[in-house]
Amino acid sequence: MASQESLREISVQFGVGIKTVHDVVKSMSYAINTLLIRIIDWPSIQTQQAISRDFQLQSGIPGIIGALDGTHIRLYSAPKWDREYFNRKQFPSIQLQVVCDSDMVIRHAYTGLPGCTHDARVLRNSSLFEDGEQGNAIGQRNFIIAEVHTPYEIG
Repeated sequence: MASQESLREISVQFGVGIKTVHDVVKSMSYAINTLLIRIIDWPSIQTQQAISRDFQLQSGIPGIIGALDGTHIRLYSAPKWDREYFNRKQFPSIQLQVVCDSDMVIRHAYTGLPGCTHDARVLRNSSLFEDGEQGNAIGQRNFIIAEVHTPYEIG
């Protein structure tokens, strides 16, 4: 699943039909997605307090419960060569936004928006933003840190 080989190449390599390879990839994708829902879990208020203590020991800053960052998942090609999938570095991608805790455990992940989408819009479209706006995600006096990009790169 992680290789750049086509279904046809995989089917030849393992001596099975292309449909069999497709079915295996489909069932594995379903299994992985089902497990991720159980593994990637937003921390409870009690867990947030423990994470905050750990971050404070590491950084000296109280109240941090997560570090947010985004990256681009490179696509082999853009769907229908849609220009929205081409990011600022001019390769087709989709956005991935992740929040990790003090132990680098992924606590939230959001993906799927085209590569040209601004990081702020990715955040606003995520369930984390909606839950935060409703007061359901982050305990009082806690916050998530993130890198802030200026319109112009310096250096």
